[in-house]
Amino acid sequence: MQDFAILKTDRLLLRLPRESDAEAIAEALGDWEVTRWLGRAPWPYGLSDAEEFIDRNKNNVGLVWMIEMDGNVVGMCACKGELGYWVARKAWGQGIASEASRAVIDRYFAAPDVDVLPSGHAPENARSGRVLGKLGFRYTQDELRPSASHGKDVVIRAMELTRSDWMAQRALLLPHLETERLILRPMSADDAPRVAEIGGHPDVARMIFRATVPWPVDVVERFLHDWRWQGQLGFRLGVCRKDTGALIGTIGVGRPDYGHVKGQPDIFYFFDLAEGGQGFASEAVQAFVEAVFQRFEPTSLGADVFHDNPASMRVLTKVGFEKTGEGSATSAARLEPAPVSVYRLANPNLKATT
Repeated sequence: MQDFAILKTDRLLLRLPRESDAEAIAEALGDWEVTRWLGRAPWPYGLSDAEEFIDRNKNNVGLVWMIEMDGNVVGMCACKGELGYWVARKAWGQGIASEASRAVIDRYFAAPDVDVLPSGHAPENARSGRVLGKLGFRYTQDELRPSASHGKDVVIRAMELTRSDWMAQRALLLPHLETERLILRPMSADDAPRVAEIGGHPDVARMIFRATVPWPVDVVERFLHDWRWQGQLGFRLGVCRKDTGALIGTIGVGRPDYGHVKGQPDIFYFFDLAEGGQGFASEAVQAFVEAVFQRFEPTSLGADVFHDNPASMRVLTKVGFEKTGEGSATSAARLEPAPVSVYRLANPNLKATT
């Protein structure tokens, strides 16, 4: 039987509350901007309240988890009748609520006899609304619910997530993505010979930045290690055909501090020329950018394309990227810098909530 007392994600450890958590809980919930959105936490919130919470929930296996990141308590996630969570203000903006909630939702729907998970948020709490919407929750109705921190009933926008909607979401969550014809997955050293074959082709290598002709397998192994999935921006995935399982290309996203625009990560990809003309690149890029927007919430994504690569320009335009300028770039397979077109795609999820 699976042990649901502990859940692990890329960055987080979710576990039962323990006595040593009291000070961290009291510090986090001593902040009105955190506690004001919670239904059961009193205000003001002190150390004795944290100790009472721990005593009440220290044996609630599969219902309540403290969220740890790098050994520090940064929040709490619970699934006692509905999904609820809080994240300490110092850890806001890092996707912690979404990442922890995904693990808890997976645990919830692991039970075969549940089909719906409720949740909700205050109308003014747009941050929580975005998290729940990103997880696949849908609005049902507005309700009046008691709030211990406010000392009165408050309006809550009720939401629910169905099992079928969650299963559909799971197919579009990094690092494993599925489309109609493709699977996008993390790569390992075992993929190096195939990546070297694809990227080391003269007509592919000159369109990307680091590949040479030929592209030695040991160099590609280091390349894949440098760009391995680690739960944050700056990774590549392999693109495989569903019907054959064959690796036909790679797609990735850079770090926000590297690219033409500061804070805007760039995407990059290359595919086996033998698989051209079938729409695989557009299908992979569409799914990938949607997943990156959902997981990491950048305001926009960028891309650079050499002028002699019109096929890639068509892919970006089809997905929704717009040309914003021109520049130059180097490629290990070219003798000198060459002109590039610079593209940008705004995050539609953020645009919809402003």
